[in-house]
Amino acid sequence: MTESQSSSGPCAQGESYLATAATMPSEGTWKRERVRTQTLIEDSKASSLLGLIHETFVRAVLRRNRIGRLLALCPLLLSVHCLASWILGVSAISDLRPDDYSQNGVTLLTADNFEDFITSHKYVLVQFYAPWCGHCKQFRTEYIKAAQKLQERDPPIPFGVVDATVDTKLAELYGVRGYPTLKFFVSGKDMEYAGGRMWDNIVAWVDKKSGPILVHLKTAEEVNVFFDAKAKDATPSGSSAAIGGGIVVAFCDDPEKIETLEDVGVTFDDIFFGLAPNSLLRQVVDDATIARGQAVVDAESSVKNLPSVKITDGDVVYMRYPFDEGAAVAPIVTPDAISIKGQEEYWERVGDDIRFFIAVYSMPNVNVFTGENAALLFNDPRPMLVYFRDEGRGALASESHKDGIVTQQQLIEDSLHQLAVKYKQDFVVVLAGAEQPMDMRLMDYVSVDYEDLPCIRIVKDPTDGMVKYKLPIQLPDTESEDSDLNYLNNALAVTPSKIEDFCEDFLDARAAPHLKSQHAPSQNTRDQGQVFTLVGEEFLDTLKSSDVLVKFYAPWCGHCKKLEPLYRDLAAKYNVPDSTVLIAKFDATANDLPLEVEEVIQGYPTLKLYRRNDPEYHSVHYVGDRNLDTMIQFVEQYRSKDTDSPSEDAAAQEATKDEL
Repeated sequence: MTESQSSSGPCAQGESYLATAATMPSEGTWKRERVRTQTLIEDSKASSLLGLIHETFVRAVLRRNRIGRLLALCPLLLSVHCLASWILGVSAISDLRPDDYSQNGVTLLTADNFEDFITSHKYVLVQFYAPWCGHCKQFRTEYIKAAQKLQERDPPIPFGVVDATVDTKLAELYGVRGYPTLKFFVSGKDMEYAGGRMWDNIVAWVDKKSGPILVHLKTAEEVNVFFDAKAKDATPSGSSAAIGGGIVVAFCDDPEKIETLEDVGVTFDDIFFGLAPNSLLRQVVDDATIARGQAVVDAESSVKNLPSVKITDGDVVYMRYPFDEGAAVAPIVTPDAISIKGQEEYWERVGDDIRFFIAVYSMPNVNVFTGENAALLFNDPRPMLVYFRDEGRGALASESHKDGIVTQQQLIEDSLHQLAVKYKQDFVVVLAGAEQPMDMRLMDYVSVDYEDLPCIRIVKDPTDGMVKYKLPIQLPDTESEDSDLNYLNNALAVTPSKIEDFCEDFLDARAAPHLKSQHAPSQNTRDQGQVFTLVGEEFLDTLKSSDVLVKFYAPWCGHCKKLEPLYRDLAAKYNVPDSTVLIAKFDATANDLPLEVEEVIQGYPTLKLYRRNDPEYHSVHYVGDRNLDTMIQFVEQYRSKDTDSPSEDAAAQEATKDEL
C-alpha cells in the first residue's frame, strides 16, 4: 500500500479480522472459500509482493478454529496501536520543510542537480518523500542521524532528499509509488534500499554495500576454503531449492573487469563474491566444467556457448550454486579494440551481462512458487514460464506408462524439468498450485481463473509493465458445468510438445499477448453525473475524446470502497453534458491495460489523470489528500487547457501544496 493511500488516516483493519474469527468458514468448495476470503482482505496490501505475505496470514487465519480466533485478535490490537500512534504522534507534526533536512547535512535534490549529485560520488543514498507523509515525518530523525554517522566515513557517503510532490518526473523516472522510498546509487546506477528503517539499520546496510565486495583470494587453497565456508551460508534453511543463492569467484587480472565486478557485486544480497588470479583457474575448476562454457559475458556477442578452446586462457566468472551442487562458467570475452568514447558504455553492458548470468544460475531450474522465493522470481530478468495446476485433482487425467499409471500432471512437470535445462537462459520455470493463498494471489495477478486450470502462462516483466501470454489450446465445443470434466479437458489439451512450441513462438515473437477485458455495461453513460466504467478493450478509444481521471481499483479493496462516495461527488461535477473531463473507474483485477499504456499499478486505489489524444498515453499520478476540493484542484491543474471546464469556481483553479 502506498503512502498516498494511507495518508488520510490510521490503520483500521481490526473489525474485518475480528469478524473472520467469529465466523470461521466451514469446508466448502474452493470457489466459495475464495469469495469469503477476498471480502475480508480489505486493503491494497494484496496488490504488492509485500501484500502476498500479509494475505498469507489472513488466509491462514481462515483455516484455523480456536487458534485462528485467538490469532485474529492480534491485528485488532495492532490497529488500536496504530490508531493511538497516529492520534498522538504523526497527526500533530507539521508538514516537512526543506530546511528540516538541509540544516542537518542532507542535500536537497531537484531535477537541476540530481544527476550531478549521484554521478559525482561513488555511493549515494536518496530518499523520495512527500511533505505531508506521516511515515516520512517519523523517519526524518532516523534518516538524518544515519546521514550524520556516514558523513564520518572516509570518504563520506552523502545523503540526499527529493520532494516527490514537486519533482514528479524524477519520482516517476525511479518508479516511486509510495513514501518514503529510498534508492541507493552506486556509480550513478540505482538499486532498491532493502534494509531497516532505524538509523543503525541504515548505517549497517550502507556499510555493507559500500565496503569491500570482492574477497581477495591468493592461492587455490584459499579459493577452496572460501567455497566451503560460504556454502552453508548460501544454502537456505529448510528446502535448499526454495530460494536462490550462490558463490561467485572471478578468475581475473584485468583492472577494468575487476571494477565492473565490484559494481555488479553490490547489487546482490544473497551472493558471495571472491576474486582470484586467472592463473589459479585450472587448479580449482576441472576441465569438464570449463569445457561446458555455459554462458558468455560479452556485450558485443549474441553467442551463448563457446567451445573450451576459446576460454582456456581467458578471464572467467565461476559460480557454484547450492541447490543441486551445480556450477557454471561465464567467460568474459573482450573485443580486440574498444574506442575510448565507447569504453564506459561497453563496461556497463558487460556488467549487465554478468548480473544476468548470476541471476540465471542462482535460481534452480524449476521453482515451486512460495512466499520465500516470490520476490526473487518476480525480479528475475527472464520471463516466467508458469504451470498452474490443482494438485488435488492431478489424478483426473492419467495414462498407462512403462512404469505404471502416470498422471498428465506428472508428465508435464517432467517435461518442464527438461525444458528448463534447454531454455535456461530464456525462461525461469515455475510450478504454481491453486489452493494456497500465495498461489491464489499469483493466479489473480496474472489473470488465471479457476476454470482455466491446468494451464501454462508466460509472464514477461511482471514488476514493470507486465505482459502475459497464454498457451493456445483446443477444447471440446461443448461446455460443461462439471468442473472436474473441464479440468480433465484442459489437462489433456496441455501437452509437452505444445509447451515447447509455445516457448519457440514466444522467443520468435510469434506469440500474441493475452489481454483480459470485461464487457462495458449497457447503461454506461458519460454525462449523467455517474462514474464511468472503463474496461480494457475500450481504454484507448476513451482517451481520445476526453481527459480521463481513472481510479484503478479492486472490488475487495476496503480503501477503494471508502473512496466511492467522494468519487461519485467528483463524477457529479464533471460527468455532465459538454464536459471534456471524464471521471472513470477501472477494475484492475478483471481488465488488462493495453500494451500501449505503460503503467504499473502497485496499489489500490490508484488515481491517474490522462490527457486526451496524448500519443504516448502519459499520466499524472494523484497522491494528494482524499477530499473533494483537493481532487478538483488536481484535475483543474493537469487537465488539457484548451477548453473551459463546466461550472468551475475560482478556488478550483488554484494550485495547492497537495496537488500531487
